[in-house]
Amino acid sequence: MPEIQAIWLAGGQHLEVGCGAGNNLLSILATYPAVRAVGVEIDATTIAEAGRRATVLELTSRVELR
Repeated sequence: MPEIQAIWLAGGQHLEVGCGAGNNLLSILATYPAVRAVGVEIDATTIAEAGRRATVLELTSRVELR
C-alpha cells in the first residue's frame, strides 16, 4: 500500500488495536525510523511482552503501549 508507506516514510503515526506481543507494530517501527506508534492490547501479560520486545529492539522512545 504505497499511500501508507509514504505516510510512514514521512514520519506519520500508527495506531494498532489488538497489537498482541507487538510483532507487526514493532516491525513497522524497525522498518520506518520516523514513525511513532501506539499499541493497544487487552491482555496485560501480552502487552508486557510487547514492552519487553520494544526494549530489546530499542524502540521504546517511539512506542506507547496500553
